[in-house]
Amino acid sequence: MSPHINPYIAGNPVTAPEMFFGREDVFSFIQQNLMGQHRDSVIVLYGQQRTGKTSVLSQMRHRLDTARYLCVFTDLHGFALDGLGGFLWDLAKNITRVLHRDYQIGLPDLNRSEFMTDPRHSFEVEFLNQVWLAIGKRHILLMLDEAARLQEQVQAGKLEQGIFEYMRHLMQHYEQLNFLFSLGSSLEEMEKEYTFLFNVGLYKKISFLHKDAASALITLPIKSLYRVTPPTLERIFQVTSGHPYYTQLLCHCLFNCWQQQHTSEIEIKHVEEVLDEVIELGHAVLKQAWEESSSGEKAVMAAMAAVMSEQNGHIGIESLSQIWKSRDVDIPKGEITRSVQSLTSREIIAGLHEYIFTVDLQRLWVRKHKRLEGVKEEIAAAIREWASHSTKEGSYHIENIFASIANGAITINSSGIITAFNEVAGLILNQKPIESVGKHYQEVFKTVPQLEQIGQLRNILIQHENGTVVLHSATCEIPSHGLINLNFNDFSSQDVEDTSTAIAQVVDDHHERKLSDVETKQIRRLFEGYVHPHVIQQLIRDPAVLDLGGETKEISVVFADIRGYTSLSERMAPEDVMNLINRYLQIMCEAIWEEEGTITAFQGAALMAIFNAPLQQKNHALRAVRSAWKMREAVELYQHSQPEEIIVRYGISVNTGLATVGNVGSQGRLQNYTAIGDVVNVASRLRDAATDNNIYLNDSTYIQVYRHVKVSQAFPLQVKNKGRTNPICLVRKKPNHS
Repeated sequence: MSPHINPYIAGNPVTAPEMFFGREDVFSFIQQNLMGQHRDSVIVLYGQQRTGKTSVLSQMRHRLDTARYLCVFTDLHGFALDGLGGFLWDLAKNITRVLHRDYQIGLPDLNRSEFMTDPRHSFEVEFLNQVWLAIGKRHILLMLDEAARLQEQVQAGKLEQGIFEYMRHLMQHYEQLNFLFSLGSSLEEMEKEYTFLFNVGLYKKISFLHKDAASALITLPIKSLYRVTPPTLERIFQVTSGHPYYTQLLCHCLFNCWQQQHTSEIEIKHVEEVLDEVIELGHAVLKQAWEESSSGEKAVMAAMAAVMSEQNGHIGIESLSQIWKSRDVDIPKGEITRSVQSLTSREIIAGLHEYIFTVDLQRLWVRKHKRLEGVKEEIAAAIREWASHSTKEGSYHIENIFASIANGAITINSSGIITAFNEVAGLILNQKPIESVGKHYQEVFKTVPQLEQIGQLRNILIQHENGTVVLHSATCEIPSHGLINLNFNDFSSQDVEDTSTAIAQVVDDHHERKLSDVETKQIRRLFEGYVHPHVIQQLIRDPAVLDLGGETKEISVVFADIRGYTSLSERMAPEDVMNLINRYLQIMCEAIWEEEGTITAFQGAALMAIFNAPLQQKNHALRAVRSAWKMREAVELYQHSQPEEIIVRYGISVNTGLATVGNVGSQGRLQNYTAIGDVVNVASRLRDAATDNNIYLNDSTYIQVYRHVKVSQAFPLQVKNKGRTNPICLVRKKPNHS
């Protein structure tokens, strides 16, 4: 008896309809959204490699009405892409070939030399006109697979950057030419020139198969040959999670196993028998996921595989940190959290508070090929960087405090090593800060015997070890500089992993103060806690920039509001709700501070911030948008550590325009630096309308940042109590920093 042909397709796109299962949601999305009332939509399919995007494109001509659409599959890997002319020539040849092969529509032969004399004219005026004559009122659905090749060739200098604008031109001016793109990434991972091509599209993610579709793929092709038992079916799904490539690959190996054993049923033991073969056959794809990962992501995967050992079980971030600590590697918690979030978005791992490998084959591959010690050598450079970052992070809190001090500041750790030494202290003490950091304080200060501080510092360090720190303050005179104050303070800055100690010495130069104590206190009272310490320092140094009485200027306003906390109060104690809201507001404040914005108000679970006041900021609109995006990222990152039942939603808005900024409040009593005006009112209304963790930009902001941010198509929004409709954009991509 001749052997049966293996029906499973391991690696190549599925072109035969009888071997294609599932994706009804994708086809339904395309059918519902492709045809528009006035013109057809651009559709963009995206997802990770090997999830079946090409197979979906191959099936489109069987799913769309041929009375309207003629599907032309175009694999850009088959194009030379060595220039716009060459691209248009290859595109015209491909359209001609597919129309003849699939729809028996003939077109006149093309002459390459004539075509290349003026490719754009030849393609648009001569070739497309021939196409329209041949197809009548029907449309060409140009399905461009592996569209990332365009960006790759532009970056390699082989294709003009103008290719993106030209294709956008084709989309906008030829109603019978429709586009369906397939991307190996999402919009967030694209370069800004590249997104220009796709930001008018409607997006649909291609992910894993649903369980019923995966079951059909596993059982139907072989139903006349053997039976897959229900427990085996569950085990296959457990190993592959319905990933189409790995499901096909595993079933391919099981079919070969059946060919050898001719059993009537495939059982779990057969799955275990072929797993090593599956891993080796899938080595290139499994390795690609590893090679595309950052050092932090590799550390996470290796630790997960090591801890899980024989079973794909859930593991928390703390366990990942501990397993590397046992090998003398201290990974910053922020790095682990970012890596976990990235791996989750790439669908390599899954979870909320504890994580598993999405595809168990990936875990098995990592366990086999990426042992911890080997990975430690592979990411050695990153480990050194993390160690340096950890040292800096330990003093970050102290540095922020000192950033708002106009005096000299020095920090000394519990071993007596100077960890920070600012420029003002260097001027007062006649020391070079860059040469002082990293040395023992005794070595540095021995050249300034007048300070008489070595003994005091030694006593403070001893007292800290005993837990009985007494703060010191002293005055002494340096002959070359005059009278100075010395203030010693003990700071304990604690991060997630451990506690590091610093002794802060503030050197106060009496003869070089630029502000009176009254002026300094007024600035601190108004702005401390609302603006970044760097801004306070600038205001203290140059108070002339302030006009506290009120001034009218252009500003950008950000409103952020946490939603759903009212319902939380029904399930949580009031103090727990307060703590939760305060934590979210703290996260949002940090995002504002990173862009040097000014927080002007807290309103329940909402905050308001302004940019371009009190200090001038040339790019204030972009700073505001970046802060909004950072808020969104930080909140979503924090939510990964929260129980699902207390996840909240939020809305953010940004508006730009004229406002009056200055002090508001009773003279001599409570005063607050804030902004008033129409721009603030509109921003507040936009915030109320923003839902589902979105960021709304008014058109006045968008026109200042459009080169740096990608948004949805503008839509009208009626602003409450305003007699006009505002064009609003929805931010869809992280703003760049140009």
